[in-house]
Amino acid sequence: MKGIILHKLGRDQEAKSWLDENLRVDAFDFESLFVKALIEGENTTEMSRLAMLDRSFHETYLRISRDLMEAGLYQEACLWLDSFRGADKPLLHYYKGYALLKLGRDSQGMEEMKHAEELPACYTFPNKPEEILILRAAMDVNPEGAKAPYYLGCLFYDRLQFDEAISLWERSAKLDDTFPTVFRNLSIAYYNKRKDPDAALLMMEKAYRLDESDSQVFLELDQLHGRLHISPKERRKFLEAHLEHIEARDDIYTQYVTVLNLCGEHEKAYDAIMKHDFQTWEGAEGKITTQYKTALAALAGEDFEKKDYKEALKHLEAALSYPHNLGEGRLEGTKDNNLYYLKGLSEEKLGMEKEAETSFRKATEGASDPAGVMYYYDQPADMILCRGLAEEKLGNTGAANACFYQLIDYGEKHLRDEFKMDYFAVSLPDPSAYDEDMNIKNKAHCYYLMALGNLGLGNTDKAHGFFDKVLKLDPDHQGAFTYRTLC
Repeated sequence: MKGIILHKLGRDQEAKSWLDENLRVDAFDFESLFVKALIEGENTTEMSRLAMLDRSFHETYLRISRDLMEAGLYQEACLWLDSFRGADKPLLHYYKGYALLKLGRDSQGMEEMKHAEELPACYTFPNKPEEILILRAAMDVNPEGAKAPYYLGCLFYDRLQFDEAISLWERSAKLDDTFPTVFRNLSIAYYNKRKDPDAALLMMEKAYRLDESDSQVFLELDQLHGRLHISPKERRKFLEAHLEHIEARDDIYTQYVTVLNLCGEHEKAYDAIMKHDFQTWEGAEGKITTQYKTALAALAGEDFEKKDYKEALKHLEAALSYPHNLGEGRLEGTKDNNLYYLKGLSEEKLGMEKEAETSFRKATEGASDPAGVMYYYDQPADMILCRGLAEEKLGNTGAANACFYQLIDYGEKHLRDEFKMDYFAVSLPDPSAYDEDMNIKNKAHCYYLMALGNLGLGNTDKAHGFFDKVLKLDPDHQGAFTYRTLC
């Protein structure tokens, strides 16, 4: 600042002395390099050095222009922004337009604001307090512009000013009803903040109609279908109408396979899994492997009904070994009590008594204490049921009943818990743009535990009633779908 003040006073030698001292301390002091370039002219070593160091990174230009404008140096801010040589970005023009308005050059300022409106909005996320002033100025001088209220709405939503954000997005949507992202944002806001699922669905459907190439919006639309309890058959129909998205993204492919399993299309789910190579991402561990095991266990169950115990055994042995195309190995601590229990039953039917006993003993491994299944690495509750059933097969009735009663006791004790998100909430198993009522999820989980416990004790009528309660709260509950058929 002292250097630029000295320059404006005509004392350039003193100014350069200050600036050189800055650059000895910090060779990446872009402001000092810029002021030296102003003093010595554009075609100087400083300008070349500046172009090399700043990497044409637009955020660097925005940051320094904020510093200049904060000091009232609007002319210098314009010169600095004019020196940018990277890919064009809307905020660069909003900033320059604001500086020109402050210099009284209103027509030029308006032209910059209008140019900002015409540029692609992707990867533009205003988040600085100063940008509130800049975007409000853009809305004042160009009230027909739809992008400035959209950007400002994003900024306010990030600052938890949800009503203000929704109002701005609604203004943007009214000015331009062809921009899909504003409708996508409104959908999320209506669902999460206004608790209006019908309006949320209308907005997201419009967002997707406006750009059917956007796989992220397609993914979120299917997630919304799930939140609104649209039937698995309808979801399957929607997903299969857009195979290009399913093939393009592993997260959508995993949702598709899950829907197939929910529809009872287990062989089709298995075939779909085996012909795709998955690249598992952080937070998705266990998702596709769960669907892989679900499909094979269900196929084994179908074999069992047909008394084809050899085929059932083949399916179960396959489920215990992850193929390479799943993209992940077994999570630490994973127990497959259900698979080993079914394997033991198959071996028993085939007269393989020793092998059956070994499988039943493996099915009794792992934790017997239920927990709230909120994170992807938690042990599923049905592992405890199958542990108890295996204990029964081994003649340990007391240990078996202990498993069943623990399930019932946990469900009864925690049925009315108020869920509180903890530090590890990043590991929730179903990340979605749409909030889920975790108290309802907890209640469904507790009813599920009570259903499993009663199923183990042979109280099939009670178990059936609790499974019905689960499916009323969560129609897509995969575990309830699976075990309800045993009642």
